[in-house]
Amino acid sequence: MDPTRKKRSFSEGHIDILRGPPRILSNLQILLEDIGASPTTPPDPSSELSTPTSTNESCLFFLHRWSLRFSVHLALIALFETLFFWLFVSRTEDAALINLVNSYIKGLLSQCSAMNGTQQVLFMDFVDLFANQTQVQARGVAAAAGRSAFNGNLLTMSWVYVGAIGTVTGGLTGSAIYYRMPIQWRQLGLENLALILILGLYEFMFFRTIVYPYESISMPELDLMLINEINASC
Repeated sequence: MDPTRKKRSFSEGHIDILRGPPRILSNLQILLEDIGASPTTPPDPSSELSTPTSTNESCLFFLHRWSLRFSVHLALIALFETLFFWLFVSRTEDAALINLVNSYIKGLLSQCSAMNGTQQVLFMDFVDLFANQTQVQARGVAAAAGRSAFNGNLLTMSWVYVGAIGTVTGGLTGSAIYYRMPIQWRQLGLENLALILILGLYEFMFFRTIVYPYESISMPELDLMLINEINASC
């Protein structure tokens, strides 16, 4: 042992021990930085804008989701109504009008078949006084062609409606798939198919219980109208 070397006192050792806190504070700062809670790290200004952006995205998703639901439902209704009208309602109306005319002239035709030759000639001459058969046939053919063309335009317009709504629905569906929106596709499809099925059943019930039993103008009423017109004109 060197007698000239000064011995360390307890007070000096104690001073060395107290020099450790800066290292402890440094380790604590590193730990806080690792967990993202460093007191020396300034707040990120972009984090303050995250809430409005999330709100806007939520609103857009809400509008997109409900627009998709309504468009799918509307597209199915448009398809149903188009098929229902052109395949059922239009044919039913034509058949009802033809049956009414046939019922009205049935009695007249039955009397005509019981006439002899002379009476039939006189009857046809009487009919020719009011209606030229050649002109009636020409006007009938022209009217049928015009009605067919007009109804063809209506048929085309109805399918344009279906196509337009279907295009909008397809666009909303494609964008939802592209952006991977959390849409419950199975629930959406089953829900709309159930609604269309219920609508179809109601339409069937309504026609069976209301439309078909409906009594249109009767033949005695038509006879009265005809007699009144003849008396007023002649």
